[in-house]
Amino acid sequence: MHYYVLAGALFGFYCLLMEVFKVERKVLALSPALLCFAFFIGMRDFSIGTDTLTYVEIYKYIPTITEFLGDFSPGFHGERIEWGFFLLLSTLKELSVTPNLVLVFISFLSLMFFAASFKHLSPNYFLGMFILTVTNLFLTFEYNIIRQGLATSVVMFALTRLVEKRYLAYFLLTMLAMSFHVIAILSLLVFPFRNFKWQPKYLLFVFFAFVGLSFLDVLAAVVFQLRHISIAFWRVFLYLQSSVEELKIMSWMLLSSVLLIFACIAFVRQIRVNFKYIDFILTFVTIGMFGVLFTHELSVLSIRLGFLFFAIEPVLILALLTLIKDEWPKFVILFLLTSLVLMKNIFITAQYLSPYTYF
Repeated sequence: MHYYVLAGALFGFYCLLMEVFKVERKVLALSPALLCFAFFIGMRDFSIGTDTLTYVEIYKYIPTITEFLGDFSPGFHGERIEWGFFLLLSTLKELSVTPNLVLVFISFLSLMFFAASFKHLSPNYFLGMFILTVTNLFLTFEYNIIRQGLATSVVMFALTRLVEKRYLAYFLLTMLAMSFHVIAILSLLVFPFRNFKWQPKYLLFVFFAFVGLSFLDVLAAVVFQLRHISIAFWRVFLYLQSSVEELKIMSWMLLSSVLLIFACIAFVRQIRVNFKYIDFILTFVTIGMFGVLFTHELSVLSIRLGFLFFAIEPVLILALLTLIKDEWPKFVILFLLTSLVLMKNIFITAQYLSPYTYF
């Protein structure tokens, strides 16, 4: 596991230096580090990540883009994934790209989308990217559910278009994200609330809403009853009802997320002075929490929703830190805490992490 700790720590130290020296061409400055990170992630053994071998198998058997255009049949394996992800893999196969380099390419693509997103939405760009990379969520995205990881990174970039009121670009990017993983469609829930302004007095309502949703058990029953309409609902019910051990791990993540949401609501007026996007980011994460709690009976769906909405959560952490005026103590404390979080999350995900065999 020391490979992962070392790679994460080096990336974090690089981000810290970039933040301290206030490098201006942010994405350009971060790109070499992201490329190295992508190679580290992609050149792994296929046993790393329970879904990695599945994607490698799909890539092995899907037709090339030329073969697909010949009869418009994606084949059995191609039908298992959304059309956007299929076209991406099919095109790479046309170019005879090796499976490991496919993983490198997808990782770099998602990292660049995240980087472009945090450039627009984070009060401290480099530190935001570092916090993202130490989370359990990021490790799952990059080493396991890479299809949803790519979709989520595109959703994050779509949010930058939404805050700039470029609605057409926002919807097109969201459709692109949906073509990688269909759950990205739920990110559209933020659109009607894009201009919502938070006030500290809303904290009480959010508190009771979260508590109420955590005790509400109706969604599974509704899906169960819909089995009479279509067998598809029965299959969905069986899939979403499956027991997922990660939900126990996520319970701690959810608790920290709830506390973070509460803190941001309580200090939203002070934060807004230095960070103009606090209301929008807070709305997005809060909607995600509502969805996770509402679907808590359907564990797989609940986890997928958490992955989709909480990728932007590091921005809320940095938003709270804008309340601290002196930067140096903030940077040092943040680096030490995130390093501890990195080691903790690597330990948690050790069940699907194994030593590299390519170095």
